[in-house]
Amino acid sequence: MPSILATLTSLITLDLSINELSGTIPKEWPTLTNLRYMSLYHNQLGGTVPNELAKLSKLSFITVHYDTST
Repeated sequence: MPSILATLTSLITLDLSINELSGTIPKEWPTLTNLRYMSLYHNQLGGTVPNELAKLSKLSFITVHYDTST
């Protein structure tokens, strides 16, 4: 997953569903302080959802379906 997205601090909606993305969710994403919606389903993500995402106080919806795990 691209950690460069962490620079988009005004981002409200992040929908990267059905893109065959691989890797893990970057721990840098908590800089997305305005994020309200995150959808990452139907990708090839592994690992765990970072605890750092709990810092996103405006995030009200998140969906993550992993096809692989580590």
